[in-house]
Amino acid sequence: MELTPGAGMFTRFAYADATSMVALLEEAAALLRDRAERLRQAGARVHTPTAAEPLVVVLVDELAGLVAYGPDRELRKRAEQALSVQLSQGRAPGVLVVAAVQDPSKDVVAFRDLFPVRVALRLVEDVAVDMVLGRGARARGAECDRISPALPGVGYVQLDGVREPVRVRAGYVTDDELRAMARDYPAPTAAGVVGLRLVDGAA
Repeated sequence: MELTPGAGMFTRFAYADATSMVALLEEAAALLRDRAERLRQAGARVHTPTAAEPLVVVLVDELAGLVAYGPDRELRKRAEQALSVQLSQGRAPGVLVVAAVQDPSKDVVAFRDLFPVRVALRLVEDVAVDMVLGRGARARGAECDRISPALPGVGYVQLDGVREPVRVRAGYVTDDELRAMARDYPAPTAAGVVGLRLVDGAA
């Protein structure tokens, strides 16, 4: 629903059912493995994006709907496996994951520690800060539970290997701006950016 105005910027855009979304995740994982093997054979360590073989970004909006809340246990397991492969092995082959979740607990996202960069916006409970950003983040200043509701877009970023979280503020993008970006920057026809949208948490 929220990403539909910008759907034209995604080469692939799955949202209707969990089966198609999980298939898209597995496709990205297979692409990762294929690239990694070609890098190995070429003696290269890192993929260099080109127009023919661009950086692939897998965007998952409401991760919990795929890995925790869906009624099909097998689909949930497949989604978690495909995402775990991409998060643990995707940097060098150029297959990256961006995911959003409202409940960051281990019960919902068992593999949350695989995300090297984490962003936390306003949170209800102080304990959730360390769940999202890592142990001790709140004590080091990331007081996400104290962000005012009047400050939408304000949050903290924790980078892998950097001790101190950084306070940030994201700009608001309107639907008209999204539509304009989709018009001016349409996705190429070759596989490049993979968009994954789960609507209303329904599988």
